[in-house]
Amino acid sequence: MIRNYFKIAFRRLQKNKLYTFVNIVGLTTGIASCLLIGLFIINEVSYDRFNANAGRIARITMRYDEGGKQKVALSGTKAGPQIQRTFPQVEAFVRIIDNSRIVKYGNEVFTENRFLYADSSFLKVFSFPLLEGDARTALNAPNKVLISQTTAKKYFGSTNAIGKTLIINDTKEYLVTGVLADAPENSQIKYDFVASFTSLDVSKTEEWWTANYTTYLLLKDKNQLNGLQAQLNEYMRGVSKSELHLEANSPLLYSLEPLLSVHLYSQLDGLEPNGNINTVYILGVIALLILVIACINY
Repeated sequence: MIRNYFKIAFRRLQKNKLYTFVNIVGLTTGIASCLLIGLFIINEVSYDRFNANAGRIARITMRYDEGGKQKVALSGTKAGPQIQRTFPQVEAFVRIIDNSRIVKYGNEVFTENRFLYADSSFLKVFSFPLLEGDARTALNAPNKVLISQTTAKKYFGSTNAIGKTLIINDTKEYLVTGVLADAPENSQIKYDFVASFTSLDVSKTEEWWTANYTTYLLLKDKNQLNGLQAQLNEYMRGVSKSELHLEANSPLLYSLEPLLSVHLYSQLDGLEPNGNINTVYILGVIALLILVIACINY
């Protein structure tokens, strides 16, 4: 019975080849378009969810009044360590800055744009797999650097990268202490190199105002975020008055953005441009309309 149905349908399709071709192409195009939009949406909403601690990570943003109210997704070198020292809800912090660096190995010289500096807690806060090396010591001293798997192949081929020395900006020698898996595409943090933050001179001092660093906090409990925000506001008002000598109506304040909300909901770009949740909604509606129209047309 079913075989007969297929035979009848096939004969009808053969009799109306042009009509069949238009319908099949329309349906196929519609389904393909929906699939592509769906893949884009899945990538956008999955940003940073690969991190095991994603629900406990918050990004610090800075608000101050200097020629009008300013808000940036950066903070000074003091924000992370001082907040951890002051509030027991904070388990760890990591400061990150991205740079372009000239990297030399032997006779090979490259300009590398995805060169990060980060605190030694980088691998504790985020879940970037360390394929080679010891996570406990990889970034615990100046002039140490982790490289991505792709970068290791680029510079060293099949040779073991651990223990090799790279010349950075023709001045400093950095010891390769580990090889990281390449950063996922759905990550705000993308790297080819991650060097120890203590390699930078600014790591020797703590300042509120050097707002050049993206700072993340790892909380002990994800439910502590709102309570910590309220305490942090009160604390920074006190710091603004007693230490920074700012007017009461224009204090230096910090806001905490949940990591999983940054890419689609934050108005402040960080280490890479953000997406937009409205774009996701609009594309979802468009995909649904395309599918409905394609099915009706078929």
